[in-house]
Amino acid sequence: MGLSIFALTQEQQPQATSSPIPLVRKPSKAISAPGEVRIKGKTTIVPTPDSLTRTLIKPGDTVEAGQVIFLLANYHPEIAKLQASMESFTPKQDWQKLSRQVATSQIRSPITGQVLRLEPVVEIGNLEDVQVIAHLAPDQVKIGQTVAILCDQREILGRVIQVQTDHVLLQLDDPLLALTLLNQPFKVKVIDNLSAVSYN
Repeated sequence: MGLSIFALTQEQQPQATSSPIPLVRKPSKAISAPGEVRIKGKTTIVPTPDSLTRTLIKPGDTVEAGQVIFLLANYHPEIAKLQASMESFTPKQDWQKLSRQVATSQIRSPITGQVLRLEPVVEIGNLEDVQVIAHLAPDQVKIGQTVAILCDQREILGRVIQVQTDHVLLQLDDPLLALTLLNQPFKVKVIDNLSAVSYN
């Protein structure tokens, strides 16, 4: 599995003048610590610091905007970019929801996994309770993981609630949409703790 690159993305915008001025990259102080990077007094969260495979800066180092400061394992590149570019994080933000939005926005990139079909496994009385069987590789998913599936340019998020020998059981966030797309080919990506991992 490849490495994602975690880099600072601060840039100083050129002032408006009558003649073009090249973009200036402004040096800034960065302090690294387990689980966080501080840039000019603000904090960017690294949710699982044990996934850092290499730290390229020391506390107090002067760094350039765009410089690689961390190498992360098992992270989706777009999410790594998001983490690097965020100026601050507040408790009011739903980080998990935000990360899923970023991951699913990349679902149209090449994905190797294929769900052959989805099958409803409960009566459609209460749509919130609708669960589906997905015929995919059960040895590469775990209970509790979030799965993003794509069919006909529509995306559905679900959670793995049971793993069997030849299929997994999913609880879908949008079961009504899922039921309209049953028995059609699906592409799939597993999203787990801010990382999106495609599988064969």
